[in-house]
Amino acid sequence: MSEDLLVRGVGLGSLVGAFPDSGFVSHDAAVPELDRFVHAAQGRMTGGMSPVSAGLAALDWAVHLTDSPAYRTRLGVDAGQSGARLAEYAVRRSMGQ
Repeated sequence: MSEDLLVRGVGLGSLVGAFPDSGFVSHDAAVPELDRFVHAAQGRMTGGMSPVSAGLAALDWAVHLTDSPAYRTRLGVDAGQSGARLAEYAVRRSMGQ
């Protein structure tokens, strides 16, 4: 059984026909299909961009931000002002204005 993979509920239903009597598929048949399934989901989530590229871009941005205290301060002030405007808007909307 360690060489077989139950495919019901895993999204690999297309492989069930490989062994119609058992409902199981060989490991060799399921692994490539599972890889395609996971890679397709990753592609939809990232818009086709490599998850590694997205992670490296975020790390690069974080390192540059860490090395720029004036820019961090400006971002903090901008965020505070935006938050205050949002709170003001929410209060006005809740009062029907």
